[in-house]
Amino acid sequence: MFYVKTVSVVMEECFAKFTRKQENVTVALEDSLGFILGEDIIVSENIPGFDRSTVDGFAVYAEDTFGSSESMPSFLKVTGEILMGREADNPLHMGQTQKIPTGGMLPAGSNAVVMQEYTELLDDMVSIYKSVSPGENVIKVGEDLKDGQTIFKKGIRIRPQDIGLLAAMGIVSVNIIKPLKIAVISTGDEIVGPEVQHLAFGQVRDTNGYAVTALLKQYNFQGYYAGIIKDDYDTLYTTVHKLYEQYDVVILSGGSSVGTKDVTSKIIETLPNAEILVHGIAIKPGKPTIIAKSNGKLIIGLPGHPVSALVIMQHIILPILHHMQGTESKTFLPAVQAIINQNIDSQTGRTDIIRVRLTMGEDQHLIAEPERGKAGVFSSLVKADGYFIIPESVEGIEKGSMIDVLLYD
Repeated sequence: MFYVKTVSVVMEECFAKFTRKQENVTVALEDSLGFILGEDIIVSENIPGFDRSTVDGFAVYAEDTFGSSESMPSFLKVTGEILMGREADNPLHMGQTQKIPTGGMLPAGSNAVVMQEYTELLDDMVSIYKSVSPGENVIKVGEDLKDGQTIFKKGIRIRPQDIGLLAAMGIVSVNIIKPLKIAVISTGDEIVGPEVQHLAFGQVRDTNGYAVTALLKQYNFQGYYAGIIKDDYDTLYTTVHKLYEQYDVVILSGGSSVGTKDVTSKIIETLPNAEILVHGIAIKPGKPTIIAKSNGKLIIGLPGHPVSALVIMQHIILPILHHMQGTESKTFLPAVQAIINQNIDSQTGRTDIIRVRLTMGEDQHLIAEPERGKAGVFSSLVKADGYFIIPESVEGIEKGSMIDVLLYD
């Protein structure tokens, strides 16, 4: 039978039972997207390393342009041209200027750049039709990054823009937190692979194995789909024990409810020093969930219904996995506020996860409409834009209430 625990109790107990053990590995910069940075990154040089122009134009001593206008331009002598990628080794003096491209190095003696649009070149003289202030159209030494500055803190998730900045710093490899190795098994006599084109009555194609593995990979865990195992004790026993030796986490999809053919909990109990921490969570959908510990490893029994399985993965399992590998124990979904368009019933003591579709109302407020598909209707996840959470302490949500919707990626 189930010994149902609330979500808050489940999270508290699992965080206490599973030690945060962080291992770091080094990966090539181009392969680091989405991983968690394993150490602080400290800038080792000023970027840029020289004053550089942000526009095409003429490098000037700003004071030479004061008072310039279309009716009363300033006239400066052109003493040279700055080339891209070359040092500006010809200093400027008052009354002089040099032509400069975007990104070019300002010569000594200059402190601003006049955009080309506000100039007119006449032989070796240039007319300046607009004054500039000191520092205008210039990126100063170290304005982007300063030598000794901590630019990235350990624990951040690496984004495309982060990779670009790391490349600008001359970094070609990154120290990341080693992701957990996680095996996923689908169980059940009725489950067949997606390659089966003609289903016999009673058969269903495996959705959970593929979807759960994809979710793990989305968060840069090393997810491995181990295939489908029938409800045969000996076969499942052999497979689970083999995967247990090779992986940090083993996830079994299906076989977690109480029934004569559900063998998940029995198999888990045969693992070394196995301890079933949870067999039933006060959450809808996803109640028949198993969470167990075996010599520090995490073993999970997910419900067979696909919606339940993914809800449990997103809301319960992902935070535990992040905790285990020493990263932030939270989801990484963006949230928006919306108005719920109908009453939602719920009961205290249970957490409800409500899938919703979003539309724009006449007053430009987002409207959330519950997606009422049952736990076995996978398309309800595809139709939904996101979900909101009714905590265990709340009894129902009234129509017109403002809710926080977590958006699916």
